Amino acid sequence: MGWLARLIARQIWWAMLWIMRRPGIKRFRREGPSWFSEERKADFRASVYRQDALARRYGLPLLTFCTFLLILSALATGIYFWALGAYESGLFRPPESP
Repeated sequence: MGWLARLIARQIWWAMLWIMRRPGIKRFRREGPSWFSEERKADFRASVYRQDALARRYGLPLLTFCTFLLILSALATGIYFWALGAYESGLFRPPESP
């Protein structure tokens, strides 16, 4: 199941990177510091660089882990509803008391 989580996470990661390469996002990142005063521009740029470094380092592994948890949760929910339906249809019978 880990391979499925990695596959889905890589597809999501690719889509996120594709969106970040669009001209509108590039323009936003380039012109964003102009909204701040001169003394805050350097802090803004440093903050963006720190966020980018954090995303490059932990982004894909964290996304893979979250995708794995999502798949595990969906699987557990499916098994629960299958067992509940099987019990209600009489497949699982409780033991009769003596």
